[in-house]
Amino acid sequence: TGVQTCALPIYHRYRWMAQRAVVALKPPAEPMSLRVIFTIPDSAAARHVTMLLDGQEVAAQSYNGPGRQTLTSRPVLGSIVEIVVDKTFRAPGDARDLGVVLEAVGFAGR
Repeated sequence: TGVQTCALPIYHRYRWMAQRAVVALKPPAEPMSLRVIFTIPDSAAARHVTMLLDGQEVAAQSYNGPGRQTLTSRPVLGSIVEIVVDKTFRAPGDARDLGVVLEAVGFAGR
């Protein structure tokens, strides 16, 4: 929830997220780092991103400006990932509250 579908062909593997996005993952057999890859567009107001796993904060970072970013946790176990941004914005002609462009969420190898 909180991940906006996009009106582009399926090969575009990104989605706008609102202030909060929730993603269910298959939990790893052993603790692994959790990684979120996202882009803060020039027009986005978000500058702080927090990542929670099963309701517990596992990583948080502030960013100085726009750009492609990666937020990575320590090795963890869990399945419900929540990504939260501090601010949203609305593009002209679009009623959605937009946070950042979410590109990937998943457990990373060692």
